[in-house]
Amino acid sequence: MKRIILGAMAGLALALGSLGTAAAESKLNVAISSNLNTLDPNIVRIGEEYVYNGLVFNGLVRLDADGKLEPDLATAWDASDDLKTWTFKLRQGVKFHSGKGFEAADVVATVDHIMDKATGSTARTNLSMVGDVKALDKYTVEFTLTQPYAGFADLFAEHQMRIAPADKIGKMGAEPDGTGPFKLEAYTPGDRLTLVKNPNYFRQGLPHLDRVVLRIIPEMAAQIVALRSGDIDVAWNIPPEAVSLLKSETGINIDSIPTGAWDGV
Repeated sequence: MKRIILGAMAGLALALGSLGTAAAESKLNVAISSNLNTLDPNIVRIGEEYVYNGLVFNGLVRLDADGKLEPDLATAWDASDDLKTWTFKLRQGVKFHSGKGFEAADVVATVDHIMDKATGSTARTNLSMVGDVKALDKYTVEFTLTQPYAGFADLFAEHQMRIAPADKIGKMGAEPDGTGPFKLEAYTPGDRLTLVKNPNYFRQGLPHLDRVVLRIIPEMAAQIVALRSGDIDVAWNIPPEAVSLLKSETGINIDSIPTGAWDGV
């Protein structure tokens, strides 16, 4: 599978961090195709919500550009010999956008929220083998499984497995609070989501941008017009017929990225 991304040259360079630090505010305008149905990171279901989730929240682990598992909010993890007990060591000094410190209780509360059938999270079935989850101390979480599962850590890279603060579980649709590189400033359905830089993000030197605006433009033709006029900087998942029309245009960069993907019927 390939995702095709169109970008105005300056905007795409900003997104990749290749323009360095600018004196003026650096802002990226990205087109998305629909409204978000929810701001709760554990019940997102569509691509546009995944974009928001990845900017505002973190999981215990994440996938790097080569699809390999690497630390995120967890710094290390290990399993017992029988693969039924998994222990995660958490990153210390991380703060949610609200200022609350991240700790093991947040992981336990998030997992309980996902596993609660009433929540309606599609990630619930991924955790069906979890018999118990508990905080061993402020920065250590232990999972006890009902059966061996060698790929258990990988599950926490899923879109819906982002960690929320324990004191806001069940309120995230109205009060989203993450640890990610950007925090939600405003959401106007039918128009845009405005995200601003998290000055306390735990990854040194990131993010490169001061602001990301997700512009809601349902029609691909309208996205392309906005790209040509400079109203947006990036459009993603461009259909092949549009690529063939735009690849020779000055000022537009086409980036074709191999990805792992699946389609459900």
